[in-house]
Amino acid sequence: MKSKKKVLIFTVSALVIYIIAYYLTDVLKLQFYNFDKNNWDNPLESTSGIEDNPYMYDHRGKIEEIYITIANIESDNDIELNSFKELLYLDEATFKKYKTEAYFTDGKIDVSIFKEANAGIEAKGDDVQKSFKIRLYDNAGLWNGQNIINLHKDYSDSLRIRNKLTFDYFSIIPDVTSWNTRFVKLFIKDIGEEDFSEYGLFTHVEQPNKLALKNHRFNPNANMYKAETFNFSLYPENIKINTSKDYSKNSFEMVLEILGEEDHAKLIEMLDSVNNIDTDINLILSKYFDTENYFTWLAANILMDHFKTSDTNFILYSPINSPKWYFMPWDCDQAWGFEKERPSWQFGLSAYWSNVLHRRVFEEKENLELLNKKIEELSQQIITPDQTQIFLDNYYNGVLSSITSLPDIKYLPVTIDNYLRQYKELPMLTEKNKSMYYAQLEKPMPFNLNEVAIKNNSLLFSWEEAYDMQNDTITYNFELSKDKEFSTSIHSAKNLIENSYTLDKLSKGIYYWRVTAYDSNLNSQIPFDTYIDPFGDPFFGIRQLIIE
Repeated sequence: MKSKKKVLIFTVSALVIYIIAYYLTDVLKLQFYNFDKNNWDNPLESTSGIEDNPYMYDHRGKIEEIYITIANIESDNDIELNSFKELLYLDEATFKKYKTEAYFTDGKIDVSIFKEANAGIEAKGDDVQKSFKIRLYDNAGLWNGQNIINLHKDYSDSLRIRNKLTFDYFSIIPDVTSWNTRFVKLFIKDIGEEDFSEYGLFTHVEQPNKLALKNHRFNPNANMYKAETFNFSLYPENIKINTSKDYSKNSFEMVLEILGEEDHAKLIEMLDSVNNIDTDINLILSKYFDTENYFTWLAANILMDHFKTSDTNFILYSPINSPKWYFMPWDCDQAWGFEKERPSWQFGLSAYWSNVLHRRVFEEKENLELLNKKIEELSQQIITPDQTQIFLDNYYNGVLSSITSLPDIKYLPVTIDNYLRQYKELPMLTEKNKSMYYAQLEKPMPFNLNEVAIKNNSLLFSWEEAYDMQNDTITYNFELSKDKEFSTSIHSAKNLIENSYTLDKLSKGIYYWRVTAYDSNLNSQIPFDTYIDPFGDPFFGIRQLIIE
């Protein structure tokens, strides 16, 4: 009798569970079919922003050593090479035609213990001193958690520390991220040679790939791009959906190098919004970007004088399931006063005025106030002369002993006295950059000169309107000369209200023209344009005109 009751109870219970499951399934189905992805409350949108792994970084300036023994060099070329040193005389494009395999070690280890090569090595750049990329095979394991070792020689950086100093700063600033960097001495020999040749000091910069994202605790399934020449325009001939018939990866990567997923729909959606002038830019900024990351990244670059980040030398990262894009640093060897000969507009916010996103953001006055606030916050609390001095002191002994030894001393572009003077002046540079930032805000923003239009027997010179942060009245001075130094003027006109000027057609010859914008307080600004003469010398703010 008891067993029959148990069977009955079990049967009823099973029936109840089935009925509940049946109706619950219907409810879940209903919720699924009613799902609206455009109105979905994405939990990732309400996070506190991007957070880096603080244990990734080493700021001590310690110099590590890497040893490379060349195992073999293969190529279809007719040129037979007898040593790795001979390969380094080739330019980068020719070098890529050779496959160079090697034994990688981080110490002087007898490579006879290896059964096969564990790495590939390639040279980068066309300078006398090359940079190197070392790709570790699976049998090599990882070096400091990485399978690709980027050794930057930073040949043109007279101080040899600008890259590391910038990346080290980004690693301690909240709301932005960085990449792991290390000073490395490289030693290379061909197999069979007894002694290694020293190639000097390098800065290793972590390869931005899925492994690096994983190490930083970021989502490795993400869109990530490195800016080649990218100012947030639409680039319709280059940036296309990867499934379109006329999509070309090579064409795409002329603008943005693809470091993550190759699905570009999210990128294109963001660019469409940024370039839609009918939509409030602040709504676009809050939807597609993390505002703290954006203002912090821009303020830090201004303080560290990394002005080329207007359209290059940065990475865009967007994790899966999130519409937001984050700015990350890259190629920082030209920061910290690297460029000596340049126009004044390449300091501060005016350096970013040709960028569609930045220009739209800062045409809104409240955003300029936010940037000013971030500039002050960083310059007073983090990017300070004292903190810069701490970093430099950590680097000093190791770096100085390396660059004053062969082979680096042979190629150092400055005298040691000049090097020490620059090194000593570096901590105060951020204060100078901040002063330049505020000084540039008083001037009109830079603008572009247009192509000269020939109509009937006249020439129409025109240019973009200059923008003024204080809404001052802008006037223009026009000048035309036969020489690029403007030592003599053929024609000039002052206090022009319109952004154009007409002249009678000129006789055959080569001419140069320029326009200067003035606000009501006589603060002046020149155009973006630069003429490079046949000797490679730059002339800022002018264009050449050839009349045939």
